[in-house]
Amino acid sequence: MIAALVFTVASLHMNDSRHYEQVNPGFGVEWTVDEITRAGTGAYRNSSGRLSVYGTVNREMGFGRFGVGLEVGAVTGYKWPVLPLAFPFVRASFGSWQVKVNVLPTKRPIVGVQVRKAV
Repeated sequence: MIAALVFTVASLHMNDSRHYEQVNPGFGVEWTVDEITRAGTGAYRNSSGRLSVYGTVNREMGFGRFGVGLEVGAVTGYKWPVLPLAFPFVRASFGSWQVKVNVLPTKRPIVGVQVRKAV
């Protein structure tokens, strides 16, 4: 059963933002696997202006309205046909809405923002 609708919103490219699009609209869904694990898939317009499709699994430790976790998976639409993903995230809940901030720990870190709506 679908646990959440996911709306990809934006990204911030540290030290190199002028060459990339910072607004990255997209849509996805997440399913609950167990108490701390979710699987998800979706698509978004990436920072190079191309369509990216992703599939991920994340595990999260919750602390009341807040959570921290690790997400792994794969994404398309970049220099190589399919790229592996692995990144930490933090989450804040506001009723049935959540804001999730992903941090891609690359040479020039990328911070991504998603809004999730529990269903």
